[in-house]
Amino acid sequence: MLDTLPVRGYDTARMTNPSRTYARVAIVGPGLVGGAMGIALRARKLAREVVGIGRRESSLEEAVRVGAIDRGTLDLAGGVAGAEVVTFATPADLVAPLAEEAAPHLAEGALVTDLASAKARLVPLVERAVAARARFVGSHPLAGSEKKGASHAPGVRLEGALCLVTPTEATEASAVEEVEALWHAIGMRVARLSPAEHDARLARTSHVPHMAAAGLSALLESGDGAYAAAGFRDATRIAAGDARVWSAISMENADEIVKNLRGLSIDLMGLAHLIEEGEADQIRLYLEKAAERRAREIGGG
Repeated sequence: MLDTLPVRGYDTARMTNPSRTYARVAIVGPGLVGGAMGIALRARKLAREVVGIGRRESSLEEAVRVGAIDRGTLDLAGGVAGAEVVTFATPADLVAPLAEEAAPHLAEGALVTDLASAKARLVPLVERAVAARARFVGSHPLAGSEKKGASHAPGVRLEGALCLVTPTEATEASAVEEVEALWHAIGMRVARLSPAEHDARLARTSHVPHMAAAGLSALLESGDGAYAAAGFRDATRIAAGDARVWSAISMENADEIVKNLRGLSIDLMGLAHLIEEGEADQIRLYLEKAAERRAREIGGG
């Protein structure tokens, strides 16, 4: 059994009086969550300039329009140059190769982080890629949605949400403290997890639920939508998420996702057998235990 999350709170003093204001922060991929980070940095005056780095001019123009960045560029090397903080907010499978490409152009001693939803494979790769010039600490704000793009970034609420920070034995203590101070200043709560524990927990609480929601959505036949009430819509809302992002997550955290999908499949086959055999009491017991576990872990909401 994994230990209970050591969640750290935030306080108003740190939010309104951060330890420092950065001259320049670069966000590679200022879309939904990266854009929300940029909006928070600018609103709280934590950076004098936020530079967005992307692949399409139209996306960067949208990020400027919603207030996520001050300016955008398609040039990765030029965008990260001189930045005191560089955040990779791309799909998980792009973080390591982009970090490797950016590494020679990073400012000496820069703080580098990422917002990816899977860490165990990614973190060691990025650590090695930037080690000669910069300090890397993995981050994962738990504040996204099924929407995508900077146009929806203003609707992402970071304040009060949890950010997971994933240091390793190779991570500089000063870098961990600095990235945690940054997320605190944005208004987030912070918890430290190892990359492996992060992936194990997120497989159960995020990655497998997304795949399950997709599976439920795939059951729909023509005309079923007219009969889908709130329960089905609630259970499958996350299936509308960005397929490109989620396919990358499935590859980055494949072992944990497969293990838990198989466990879920076995569990559901057992439930199907109880229904087939007419075991009403056992079915009720299964449902009661599931409801009790949900209430114990996340409450009644």
